Amino acid sequence: MWGFKISGNVLNSVYESVGDGVCINEVIYNDNDHPVDYRIIDANPAYESITGFKREEIAGQRASIVYNKENPPHLNIYARVAETGEKANFETYTPQLRKHFNVSVISPEKGKFITILTDITSHSEIDDELETVYENVPVVLMMVDSDRRILKLNKNAELFAGKSSEELVGSRGGEALGCLHSLDDPEGCGFGPHCKDCIVRNTVLDTFETGNNHYNIEASLPFIVDGREKNLTFLLSASLINTENKSKVLVSIQDITERKETEKELKESEERFRTLTEKAADAIIAHDFDGNIIYANETASKNLGYPRDEILSLNVTDIDPYVDIDVFRDKYWNKTSSDTSYFIGTYHKRKDGTIFPVEVRLTRINLNEKPVILAYIRDITIRKQAEERIKEQKEQVIETERIRQLELHHRIKNNLQVISSLLSLQSEKFTDDNVKDAFIDTQNRVISMSLVHNKLYQAKGLENVNTKDYIGDIVDHLNELYNIPNIDINIDVEDIYLGIDTIIPLGMLINEILSNSLKYAFSESETGKIEIKLYQNNNNKNYTLIVADNGKGMPENVDVKDADTLGLQLIKNLIDQIGGDFEVNKEKGTKFIIEFSG
Repeated sequence: MWGFKISGNVLNSVYESVGDGVCINEVIYNDNDHPVDYRIIDANPAYESITGFKREEIAGQRASIVYNKENPPHLNIYARVAETGEKANFETYTPQLRKHFNVSVISPEKGKFITILTDITSHSEIDDELETVYENVPVVLMMVDSDRRILKLNKNAELFAGKSSEELVGSRGGEALGCLHSLDDPEGCGFGPHCKDCIVRNTVLDTFETGNNHYNIEASLPFIVDGREKNLTFLLSASLINTENKSKVLVSIQDITERKETEKELKESEERFRTLTEKAADAIIAHDFDGNIIYANETASKNLGYPRDEILSLNVTDIDPYVDIDVFRDKYWNKTSSDTSYFIGTYHKRKDGTIFPVEVRLTRINLNEKPVILAYIRDITIRKQAEERIKEQKEQVIETERIRQLELHHRIKNNLQVISSLLSLQSEKFTDDNVKDAFIDTQNRVISMSLVHNKLYQAKGLENVNTKDYIGDIVDHLNELYNIPNIDINIDVEDIYLGIDTIIPLGMLINEILSNSLKYAFSESETGKIEIKLYQNNNNKNYTLIVADNGKGMPENVDVKDADTLGLQLIKNLIDQIGGDFEVNKEKGTKFIIEFSG
């Protein structure tokens, strides 16, 4: 087989004139007898024409230098032919020349090989546009011969294998792509113990034998990826191509490992979701952003009174009459996320039309790879009923306390009236006018307190007393008691409500000052005016009380803040009791100006 030599005039004539490019080469080995390069011995004129290389420039040169590549093109194929004497044939594309070639390889003697290049660019099976698609399609594409050796492969196959096409052409698919089982036997891909069951090998062989094409067969095999074993899942297709009476198979491998892992994780996630939600005590439904219900758990079916399949035909507006899809989408649904929830109190409607209160927590999840709104729905009927009972009990307690306070005010008022009557009866036993006046003053103080409790009783339990009405009652009582018709009393009091701790000392204070004015500010026939004002200051929460008369006034030598009379001492103490301060203006009568906090 290796005895062939180019000799003789006829052979030399054919060699020089043949239209195919012929190049004679010898393999270069390293110290370990491993092929590392090859040297070009000679080339015919057609080779010069086809490749553009001049024979005198390349003869004797290493291929790595001629082609300017560290790894010479197709070295493994050429070395195998040179070693075994077996012929080889493959197609290749040279980007620099923009040409497709059919390459036949023979060996004239061991260690040498001859390549015969046929330019098939004009009738290539794949034109430029198809070549672009072929090279860039995101799947592994390999053209293999009947021995399953690679004739041609695309860029994605190179990326998958991590090697150039020159290194891969001539090897079998499993060896090129790193199938773990291709290492099981020294002969490589197709000879190991697992290879007889290899779906890729058997599919390709079946396509050659039967002519049947196969599409998208799902398979899994172990590969060496980045130096580590990894099981990959892929879709396998094999199509028979006949050109120039030669059968080839186009093998397509689409890696779907990540997709399958994602599908598995998604399936497991959905199974966990259903496991967690199916037996949940709360109702759980999922709906899309148009409100269409796509999932409901068993509790939702039970609470709403719908069979599961019927719920899935409903919209959330069918179970919640208060939902406005557009409003809820903008206000809640579009703003939710896996980390953001919204709580809503609303009412749901059962199939039979009954309404019941619910508390809803809205969040967003991915279900079947689509974002949906997940609603956790808690029936709070029992809680609402308990709240109503508590509310009723509180109202009963408040009402009982109100009645008790009314009764208390009524009793205090009656007791104070009894004390007032006793004081009145006791005063009649005395002839001394000073003693009688003292009894009357004390009686008036008791009556001012009695009026407060009477107001609280009449108000049916209000904790505060209207000062306008109360002061009017005090003035009416004193007017009736002293009966001085020529004194005009003007009341200018705002509608202010004060508590019992303030209103009682305030009433006694007004009673004390007004009594003094009625008794001492005017002579019997003299006409006069008394003015009472009470208002809240604009700049703070304090109040101002003014009691003024235009009578003869207090003696200049009387210091109200350091007086020793009972009445004036009482006035000072009452002002202190309501947290107030005061001043007395003695011009044109007597004017008490009192500011207090209330």
